[in-house]
Amino acid sequence: VGFCRTRSGNRRRGGGCGGFRRIEKPACGDDLRREPRRSALQAVEGGFVADLMKFLVRIAATLALSGLLAAVAWCGLAASPDMAKLEWMPLLLGKWANQNPTFRNFPAFAALAGVFFLTGAAWSGAGRAALAFYSAVAASVLAVLLELAQLLLPARFFDPDDMAWSMAGALTGAALAWSMGAFFKAIRNSKTDRR
Repeated sequence: VGFCRTRSGNRRRGGGCGGFRRIEKPACGDDLRREPRRSALQAVEGGFVADLMKFLVRIAATLALSGLLAAVAWCGLAASPDMAKLEWMPLLLGKWANQNPTFRNFPAFAALAGVFFLTGAAWSGAGRAALAFYSAVAASVLAVLLELAQLLLPARFFDPDDMAWSMAGALTGAALAWSMGAFFKAIRNSKTDRR
């Protein structure tokens, strides 16, 4: 003869609960409601999908950065400052660039710093402040190097205004990327708090 332990902690003899009478709802394992557990296959599939998405984001960010770097370097080292003559550049964009010979560097290097930030975020676990700083520095260094390289081109020349607009764009792009990162993090945190 044995006992069935009830939820209140008392032990009762009798029928039920494996040969013993139930007085109250027992705390037996079969009667408790438990959280459904993910199977090993589901866990593996979930991890695979997450890793695949992370890999694809990294590849997309790297390709975007490579393409933008190539475009900026091509424009900066082109034999002629006439952007409308570049075959791969849309005609309207080339005409706008010719009408704004110094300011055109601002959006180009702002975009470059932003893509630097996104690529760094995809590949590393660095904080937003560090990523913004290094993105601004990397884009600014590239701006200085391109401007110095133009001294070697017959139809190009060193222009401090170009360099200033490029560095201003780099700082703005990095600051915007940092702000967007903080904004989306705040949204994620607010959704998590509501759950």
